[in-house]
Amino acid sequence: MQISGRQKRDISREYTKPGNGMKTLVFDVMLKGRFVCTLRMKYCPLFPLTVDEICEFVESKRPTLKGKKYNIEF
Repeated sequence: MQISGRQKRDISREYTKPGNGMKTLVFDVMLKGRFVCTLRMKYCPLFPLTVDEICEFVESKRPTLKGKKYNIEF
């Protein structure tokens, strides 16, 4: 079976639509019991998130937290 160019465009549009498979994880970041920020992280539920991935995301958004002990509250 061959897929024409139009069918390829239709398939790619279907999978790139917002809300099609991607989920948003919303969580608060706390430092020494005090609220720092609320972050929203998009992820694909087919691939499980690890603690390291969430920590890397937090530190990429808030570089001042690198090396500090912070808590993530869901």
